[in-house]
This record gives sequence, structure tokens and C-alpha cells, in this order.
Amino acid sequence: MANFKIQQIADRVFSILDEGQASFYVIEGTERAAVVDTGITRGERIMPVIRQITQMPLILAVTHAHLDHMFHADEFETIYLSRRELTVEPDVLEQMTGGKQSFLETAIDIGTDSVIDLGDDSLEVCGVPGHTPVRRSSCCGSSARI
Repeated sequence: MANFKIQQIADRVFSILDEGQASFYVIEGTERAAVVDTGITRGERIMPVIRQITQMPLILAVTHAHLDHMFHADEFETIYLSRRELTVEPDVLEQMTGGKQSFLETAIDIGTDSVIDLGDDSLEVCGVPGHTPVRRSSCCGSSARI
């Protein structure tokens, strides 16, 4: 298995750093856990690493459509992603997903003010400008933000 570095950064919040120095996160609620992004470790699966942290049902929240944020999305059944992120040329999208695009058909569309329920906690989505097609910059309330 690849060398992943797991660090607890808050109560029920973990950071995972992969060999390519891409980070992703696990946030546990009382009913399910959210994995935020996936890193980019090729030739490996990330689910065994995540299962070292939690055995809860999982959802994946992809912050933006770049390869190092969604390469392992095909390992998840429930995926949240702003469909606005997918407004790129098909060949570019294929590169960004490492050719693993089947998950895009079932991804749940999210945007600013969407809420992802984890049980006793929730993640409130806040769109911010960045280096992908999404350009909305309003922010949200006091819940955890992705």
C-alpha cells in the first residue's frame, strides 16, 4: 500500500496526505462520514486508508474538478459535486478524471447553500472563486464549509 500520512486535526476530522502531496479529509458525523476530495495516488485504492479511520457509511464531496481532487471518486457510491465544474471540454474532463468518468452520471449536484447531513453535524457548501469554471463567491453561515 502507498505511503499515506493520516493526521487528526480536530475532533472527528482527519487529514490524509498522499505520496503526491495531495491532501484530502475525512469528517465523521454520528450517522455517516464525509470524505472531502480523494488525492491522486495512482495504482492504489484509498478506501483501505479511509477504513483505518472510520467504518461509517461514506459520502464523497468533491471540492472542484481537478484530477488530484477526484481521481478516486469511482470508489464511492454517493458523490456530491457541483455540475458547474463539468463545463470543460470532454477530452480535458477525461484527463481530469483519469478516464474514470462513470461516477459523473450519478453525482449529486451541489452549490452554495447546499447542506450535506452527517447526522449531528452537517457540511454547508460555499462556492468560492478559484481555478475552475465555478466563479460564485458568496459564502455561508457557521457550519463547516467545503
